[in-house]
Amino acid sequence: MPWILGIFGLLIGAGIAEFWGALALGAAGAWLGLWLKRQGQQGESAPPELRLQVLSLTRRVAQLEALMANLSPASAVAAAVAPATPAAAAGTEVPLAEIREAPSPEPAPAAANEPAAPASAAARGESVELPQPNRLWNWFFGGNALVRIGVLVLFFGVAFLVRYAAEHVDVPIEARLAGIALGAMAMLIVGWRLRERAGGYGLVLQGGGVGVLYLVVFGAFRIWKLVPPELAFALLVVIALASAILAIAQDSRSLASAGITGGFLAPLLASTGQGSHVALFSFYVVLDLGVLFVAWHKAWRALNLLGFVFTFGIGTFWGGSYYRPELYDTTQPFLIVFFLLYVAIAVLYALRRAPRLNDYVDSVLVFGTPLVAAALQLALVREMQYGAAWSAVALGAFYCLAAYQLWRLQRETLQLLVECFIALGVAFATLAIPYAFDGQWTAASWALEGAAALWVGTRQNRSLPRLFGLLLQPAAGVAFLAGAHAAAPAATPILNSGFAGGLSIALSGLFCAWHGSRHRFVKQDLDQVIAAVLLVWGTIWWLATGWHEIEAFAQPEAVRSLQLAYASASALAFVALRHKLDWVAAAYAALALLPVMAIWGLGWHERHPHPFAAYGFAAWPAAFVALYWVLLRVENDAPEPIFRTSHCLALWLLALLGGWECAWQLDAAVGEGRIWSDIGRPLVPALLAAWIATRRGEDHWPFAAHLRTYLAYALAPVMAALWFWVLYINFKASGDPRPLPYLPLLNPLDVAVALLAVVFQLWWRALQRIAVPPLLAQFMAAVPLGLGATGFIWANGVLLRTLHHWAEVPFRLDAMWRSALVQASFSVFWSALALGAMVLANRRRLRPVWMCGAALLAVVVVKLFLLDLQKIGGIERIVSFLGVGVLLLVIGYLAPVPPRKEAQS
Repeated sequence: MPWILGIFGLLIGAGIAEFWGALALGAAGAWLGLWLKRQGQQGESAPPELRLQVLSLTRRVAQLEALMANLSPASAVAAAVAPATPAAAAGTEVPLAEIREAPSPEPAPAAANEPAAPASAAARGESVELPQPNRLWNWFFGGNALVRIGVLVLFFGVAFLVRYAAEHVDVPIEARLAGIALGAMAMLIVGWRLRERAGGYGLVLQGGGVGVLYLVVFGAFRIWKLVPPELAFALLVVIALASAILAIAQDSRSLASAGITGGFLAPLLASTGQGSHVALFSFYVVLDLGVLFVAWHKAWRALNLLGFVFTFGIGTFWGGSYYRPELYDTTQPFLIVFFLLYVAIAVLYALRRAPRLNDYVDSVLVFGTPLVAAALQLALVREMQYGAAWSAVALGAFYCLAAYQLWRLQRETLQLLVECFIALGVAFATLAIPYAFDGQWTAASWALEGAAALWVGTRQNRSLPRLFGLLLQPAAGVAFLAGAHAAAPAATPILNSGFAGGLSIALSGLFCAWHGSRHRFVKQDLDQVIAAVLLVWGTIWWLATGWHEIEAFAQPEAVRSLQLAYASASALAFVALRHKLDWVAAAYAALALLPVMAIWGLGWHERHPHPFAAYGFAAWPAAFVALYWVLLRVENDAPEPIFRTSHCLALWLLALLGGWECAWQLDAAVGEGRIWSDIGRPLVPALLAAWIATRRGEDHWPFAAHLRTYLAYALAPVMAALWFWVLYINFKASGDPRPLPYLPLLNPLDVAVALLAVVFQLWWRALQRIAVPPLLAQFMAAVPLGLGATGFIWANGVLLRTLHHWAEVPFRLDAMWRSALVQASFSVFWSALALGAMVLANRRRLRPVWMCGAALLAVVVVKLFLLDLQKIGGIERIVSFLGVGVLLLVIGYLAPVPPRKEAQS
């Protein structure tokens, strides 16, 4: 009560004497409220005997807490079960000083049977697994590290010696090359003789000899032109086959790797930058045939990857530095050959590993080969119209045909590889259409390849492909956005690279999120976070791609409505995915429709005058139907607070947009500058609140499951907003009801306020049927006072609007303040209100209400002598004083102060 009367005092004082009047009457109202509160609390204080008993109990509880704080756990238990002391039994108090002076018991000794520290694994006789060193560290510093490093240094030294000799020494080059070749043969012979020596000494020597032979033959052919191309090619084939045979015969991966490394590095070390790319790539074809030969007999993944990296790495470097369109005819065949070779190597590796039933698909080769080959192919055909499209068709057809052949020949053995090839075939066939328009397909292919790599890595429980697939998703998005700036505007809706590429990134992200929700990503505690991020990533790309396509091709006035319809259809699709794939997280993507609708609703006024404009009459109802369908279908898939918030936000958005549309329609029908559009805004929220307040728990969804949410959480802010509207409209609007005449209490504004009062009463009664949250319960306790204050403000607004329309007093604060008629009317009207309140309080024995009426009457008396006596005169002053005097007499006769509670009892 003190703060209510203080606010009344502030409002009245501000109207009478601005700052000082507000300060004085505000303080007076607060003091009066405190006095009334004390009057109401008199006679309710506890008797002295009860206060003494409570004080005694408080002391005894403090003494027990101090005693328990000084006891050990064992002593505390003993004290708890010990019989009461005579003093305690007699109910006497124990002096606190004695408790503090009592010695604290010694701590209990440790239990004899406490478990000893666990013995070490070695003491128990268990085997202890030592950590394995890193493979790279082991290669350099394990075994014959000096020999390996020495051979590597020797290889580079020989290459530099050959070049230096060619420039400074006059010894015939034939003799020098023959000497180097003999040295290499000697290394091979010595290495073969020492092949069984521990540490792989002989194998390292053989690898070095093979590399030197590569260098000699290639130098003799390319640099010094000593041998014809046919002979050089034959010698290189012989060296490649010999190194492969030696590696297979000795089961040595290191020898094979050394031979391949030397072969690939030889042209680079001996190059002068003036050679033919045909010769270089022909030589690399020979080396890759050697890798294929080894893969036919051995499943050596490291050798396959080494050849893959050298072949496509050097090919990419050459293409970026030296390729020109006129070299297409001599470059395209080599790219096709390299692609086919490494697809074959991947298949052979799978055939060798499949009987072990683990890790038989090399995901780097299976997915890396088409990825790198597709990127290089795009560079080759970028000057050709539809070259990328035909290349995609060819790749898709190749993988589908390969999958069919493998399935027909190795149906049970290579099932996973068949699935990978099918995925690649479908991916490239899908991208064939956007390839025909521009080059944004690269980013889309990255996303699809990343999804495939993640899938295979999960199937094989290998972390590298999983990580590779995850990193490709954001990389694809960045590449797509970078390419979008340079791409030409699309000419055809949907059938363009922008839409297909963005859709591919979205679908890849959503697939990774779905797959990750069922399998392990990286670490168990990070998997859910990664899956959630991927779900958000895919959902954003899905919505943004569709919205961008709509904005690019739809009519400007229909863009917002079509985008909202697209989001609604997407939400329904996510609901279908949630039930079809048993993917609970898809429910969150479906619920994204709600924030989209909220953002669209808040920004709608920037383009359109009302929600139903520009096809909004179809988009908004469809969106709300889709939203509530989503809430119905997925309400068990998320925590209760999320769905409680969703139902509340949905109702608030519906009330906001409905009020806006109702106000606009009334404004359009009646005209601006009148009260009709103002009362239209709260009309739809009030009708919604009345409808919800009359529901029962046995009604259909959503009230059967969420009636308490709607009544306690959703409607409370709505009713608070309607209450603020009542306060605002009384100060802001004059209540012009044209074309109707103004009648007090029978005009649109006052009828709307009365309707809101009825709605509030319905909501208040509905709250009595549910368990009200604590915060709302505190609000309900203050509601009677708030309603009284609101009624007082509304009654004064009725008076001012009546004076404005009937007495032509301008509806402005300064004009009202200077009007003698307004001041006299206030005095009489407030006295009449005080009379009514005090009579009611006397009849109902409501002493606080009588005190409020008395306070208002006191304000009127103060106003008469401080304001009316100085600023108004004539008939208005007479009416003020006579009216107030008569009312005071009537009040004194009809409504004396009600008795206190003691007297009533």
